[in-house]
Amino acid sequence: MPRRNWKRLAPTSLRQAMELCLEYARSKHNRSVDGVADLMGQSNKWSLYKWMENGRLPSILIRPFEHACGCSYVTQYLATSAHKLLIDIPSGQPAGEADLLALHSDFNAAVDLLAGFYGGKAEAMKP
Repeated sequence: MPRRNWKRLAPTSLRQAMELCLEYARSKHNRSVDGVADLMGQSNKWSLYKWMENGRLPSILIRPFEHACGCSYVTQYLATSAHKLLIDIPSGQPAGEADLLALHSDFNAAVDLLAGFYGGKAEAMKP
């Protein structure tokens, strides 16, 4: 059985999003439904099965559910069903003063080029 590419999966319903979260928890973190329910603070796994059956997860439990599973397919589904775009926050190095100055000067140069083009003072560059 080929390995799943978890980054490319996009749920099409809340029920499928919950199933993908539980499948991810099982394959990546070796957590059962009991383990996920325990991490969520639920007394048993049957409440999770009930929510999956009717496709209704209480909104206050979305983040604990996703945290217990280690993925965010429910949030991804809710955002895409509302025609919104989600972008992960970069977790790179903090920017230094020189980086910010270089970014600012490059941005100013780009705005100057655009202003010149729309003002009729410059031609479009061909690649």
